[in-house]
Amino acid sequence: MVDGNQPWELFDQTDVAARPLARVAFARSFRELGTTAMQLYAPSAPVVIALEAEDGERLVDEGLEIVGLERVDWDTALVPQLAPGVHEIEVHAAGQVARVPLEVAPQGPDRLTIESAPLDGPAWLSHGACFGSYLGARYLHSAWSFTLQNADELPSSAEGCVRFQARKVGAVTIEARAREPLSCARS
Repeated sequence: MVDGNQPWELFDQTDVAARPLARVAFARSFRELGTTAMQLYAPSAPVVIALEAEDGERLVDEGLEIVGLERVDWDTALVPQLAPGVHEIEVHAAGQVARVPLEVAPQGPDRLTIESAPLDGPAWLSHGACFGSYLGARYLHSAWSFTLQNADELPSSAEGCVRFQARKVGAVTIEARAREPLSCARS
């Protein structure tokens, strides 16, 4: 929007500060906040690169390169079919090269959980449900797929989460898959 008195100034201006890159790591999901354990990934799982300043502020570098992984967004790639164990992933950002350890799980999850799901609500509103995959006590980053009955799936970028709009009043059934199926019914 332009100010009529000063047409060269825009409302809602935002200052963007440039900061030096201090750390390159994998972004933690909300399930991993507060832990320092190495993250665990299944093949085909999304991995998000976190570029951070010294104060922990997230940074953006549209020239980010993630070597050897299939990119799906500027900061996101898919874990390839790697043998179980720790592998180094090379990341190029802000003129620096970082090697980030990536631990690939020896197997798929041994349990899936319902992290959040609506118990009820108007059919005309969109809703969301989130699921978790675990191997032992550790959260396992996994590739997810969802099958819905009586609902249309809406775009969602959160790992393990599905957004949906009910087609009609009644139960919505969600089948969530992270290598092993989990079914739950919610209305």
